[in-house]
Amino acid sequence: MDFLEVLFPQIRQRREREWRRRFVIGVTFTLLGLTIGLAGAGAVMYQARNRIPDGIEQAWGVTFSKKYAEELGLPWRAAYVAVLDDLGARKLRIPAYWNEIEPARGVYDFTALDWMLAEAQRREASVTLAVGRRLPRWPECHDPMWLDNADQRRLDTQINADEALLDYVRIVVARYRQHPVIERWQIENEPFLSTFGLCPPPDPQLLQKEIGLVRSLDARPIMVTDSGELSSWIALARYGDVLGVSLYRIVWNRWFGYFYWPLPSSYYRKKAELTRFHVKDVIITEVQLEPWADRPIREIPLAEQLRHFDEKHFRDTILYAKKTGLPEVYLWGIEWWWWAREQGHPEFWNIAREVFIE
Repeated sequence: MDFLEVLFPQIRQRREREWRRRFVIGVTFTLLGLTIGLAGAGAVMYQARNRIPDGIEQAWGVTFSKKYAEELGLPWRAAYVAVLDDLGARKLRIPAYWNEIEPARGVYDFTALDWMLAEAQRREASVTLAVGRRLPRWPECHDPMWLDNADQRRLDTQINADEALLDYVRIVVARYRQHPVIERWQIENEPFLSTFGLCPPPDPQLLQKEIGLVRSLDARPIMVTDSGELSSWIALARYGDVLGVSLYRIVWNRWFGYFYWPLPSSYYRKKAELTRFHVKDVIITEVQLEPWADRPIREIPLAEQLRHFDEKHFRDTILYAKKTGLPEVYLWGIEWWWWAREQGHPEFWNIAREVFIE
């Protein structure tokens, strides 16, 4: 404090205010600089974690659902052939829906499945054949009409659901165990995901029975599948030789509406590294490449669908899947791409073709 500040207190007060102002400005700019620096470092780290890993070769395939193609009003045989010939896909995941295979108790219809496997064989493609009660596409559990849906665990007209399920699995695997296009068997689809689908509660013991039955019939690998985002993967990984996981970016539920998963692509890669202590391989069996909706797609105008899932998101999701570095990737939504093409939007189909050309 100098002589003037003693004589004139207002000078001291003014100087104190100026000092406080400069201090606040200094601290503010210091914090701002730190924030920008940390943000920049974070961005660099994020990009490093989300780049395409070096030295990784990925095999690409698609899931094809005859049932969903029919729900969209598509000529499913033409769509299936286009997957093989126009897209050039050579790895397929095909569900053997129980209600289509066994429309009446003890009566089996393999017409469609025989045809699909024969067409795949003609083109030297490989197939993951999914069997079980819970298989891809809503309502997840595809029970035949003759099965009592009200109570899945009691005897009803001499039919026990578990025994009937094992009979169907046995018949399907026994029929195709000599087929050269079958690369592996998938047993059920996300069987521990109790929050989605119209299904009975998860039953680990029944799943183990199905897997044991298939192992007794054929030596090819068995795959089990799990939610990529809603599970640790560890509990299910112990059941199979291969673990397939889903990869969803934009989802919808009744509480939050549309929700974007803010996960780096390295999340799947690092999680797979931990899971490989329990299973030989981890692959992606569902890369979401179609819009998620709160009601059937055909009830939603295409313009509204495209607001939630457009060409940019399609490309970004494919790139994101590449960046996971997982060795095998099956794209999800082939039926919707074809349907959108029929509605005047061929861009999704065309982009997918580029993936298989590469």
